Amino acid sequence: MKLKIILSFVLATLLNLNSIAQAPKSFTPDPVVYPKEMQAFLQSSIKKDADDLMERFLPVWQANKFTAEQQKKIYEFSNDMLRKRMKPFPDFANYLNALIGFSNSGQSSESFKNWHL
Repeated sequence: MKLKIILSFVLATLLNLNSIAQAPKSFTPDPVVYPKEMQAFLQSSIKKDADDLMERFLPVWQANKFTAEQQKKIYEFSNDMLRKRMKPFPDFANYLNALIGFSNSGQSSESFKNWHL
């Protein structure tokens, strides 16, 4: 019985280390690289949900709906989320969904700045 408990503990620890090891240390502040890194990070959790989310996020990102200043804020905030060990789902997914919603709302750059304090 003790052997089963020990093996369960070791297995759980290894699985936890594997998920921690897949998180990047930071996202590259480059508009071409960032979405690729984000997609890989999201796919480390739930591949199908990651693909669905990125299918909606990529057109917004690639259509330059965010200014260079806004993108800089997005990189910084994403890296802050990583440092706080926030999870791909639901944390990063909620953030990307908020960005998608904001970009489709027609709000001004000033509104983005105020929203994204």
